[in-house]
Amino acid sequence: MEDLANERESVVERLTSFNFECVNAEGILPNGQASWPRIAEELDSCHLFVLILGDRYGWIPTSGALSKQGLSVTHGEYRRARELEIPVLAFTKRLRYSAASDTDDARLRDQFRMEVEEWEKGQFRTEFDRALDLAKKVAAAVTALLSDHYQRTAVQKRMNSAPAITATPPVSVQVPAALVNSVRKRETLLWAGSGISLSSGLPSMPVFAEQFVRLIRERVPGYEPPVVGTGFASIAADYQSMFSRIELAEQVRLLVELPRSSKQTPAHSMSIGLFPKIVTTNYDTLFELAIQEQGSAHEVIVNPSRFQSFSGTFLLKLHGSYTEPASLVITESDLADFEATRESMLQNLSQQLTFRSVLVVGSSLRDPSVLRIFRSRAASSSQTFCLLPATDSIAIGRLRELGIEPIVGPIENFFSTLFESVHA
Repeated sequence: MEDLANERESVVERLTSFNFECVNAEGILPNGQASWPRIAEELDSCHLFVLILGDRYGWIPTSGALSKQGLSVTHGEYRRARELEIPVLAFTKRLRYSAASDTDDARLRDQFRMEVEEWEKGQFRTEFDRALDLAKKVAAAVTALLSDHYQRTAVQKRMNSAPAITATPPVSVQVPAALVNSVRKRETLLWAGSGISLSSGLPSMPVFAEQFVRLIRERVPGYEPPVVGTGFASIAADYQSMFSRIELAEQVRLLVELPRSSKQTPAHSMSIGLFPKIVTTNYDTLFELAIQEQGSAHEVIVNPSRFQSFSGTFLLKLHGSYTEPASLVITESDLADFEATRESMLQNLSQQLTFRSVLVVGSSLRDPSVLRIFRSRAASSSQTFCLLPATDSIAIGRLRELGIEPIVGPIENFFSTLFESVHA
């Protein structure tokens, strides 16, 4: 922790943006247990172990199990991860010419490195120089691991054997009475973005971007994402140009079907019962799974050519589904053609947003194709609400400009409160 503080912080920040829950010593809260039992307990529920080795071997405890073995805490963590068969990604800091080599700590450091390097399955092992360099390499290694059949199987095996993570205490969320009444009358349309699926273990958009960039660099080592354009859609367009539409859809499928401990969330399940009309920009099929599980009458609309009307109960996949590659709205060309290929559907959708109460969940409303739809709404007496995971003055200001009322609270807690209020 002393000589790798910046590196650790950089890696945690990058992996957190991937929608991974990072467990590191700095973030472990005290609970009365001794240090090593607490660390071992955290390791028991982990699915992936990132090992970062620096100039020092590290501190050897003066009492307890590790002191008897003569192991540093990091070395003990590594061996515990191996015992639990947790996939390990190892990164070693390139030693400086001035680094000590004849001290006890240096000898233990070198022996530890040799142990890691001799591990026959330690193929994800590389050197780094700087914190930023390390964060990039960890990101690339993690996405490579998530694409590898053997490693995906190992992660799934680990998930199946790991104990469940203790649930966080519920947080009270204030649900506006007007929204409760509208949902109770089944007059509210749910607009769901990627945020509603994150708690199921699905990766965030930065993982998709990292994967495409990594694969492009295998052919063009110097490739950098465009500094102008439409962000992720520009990277997806470059990937499609270099490979193919079929390969693009396959990478989306691989990431959507990542090993994870949950296949759908309570929010998806409760949404099917609460909202007769649902619009989502998500590529995943979590809503479809909930529809099948509950035997709901929601008609799933993926292909715009099949659209007839919004008069019934429906789930509209506005940006397509990974199960139908041609339907995906993911590249710059797809975004450019979005309105032209969905003109009738978007006109009808605008009317729905005008005359119905609307609840937005898991969406920042920054996607140009989505933002234009909300700006096209005519003046209406119906209210639009948007759930924010945390207080954000900038986001609240943007919502106010769009005539949208913000609600602050975690998604799962919000849906539980809404469900109880509607059925009270």
